[in-house]
Amino acid sequence: MSICNNSELEQEPAHAAMTSTERSRVTRERRRRGLRLVPVEILDGEVNWLVDVGLLPISERDDPHLIARAIERLLERSTRKSN
Repeated sequence: MSICNNSELEQEPAHAAMTSTERSRVTRERRRRGLRLVPVEILDGEVNWLVDVGLLPISERDDPHLIARAIERLLERSTRKSN
């Protein structure tokens, strides 16, 4: 099970292109699914660690969306181990 399987939400227009009604709909959908959108700052060294442990290909280290996906995979692994 994925922590964030938001393929439906990914098909939405870019945030800036959405109307307030569309943003509200996406936000309600996230809440309904129990998801939270949390902006997080991370250090370059932490991005390098994601690469080192195999969660992020080096070619993707500058893409914020793909870094977020790597962090999701890290959390997913972590929650599976604790269950």
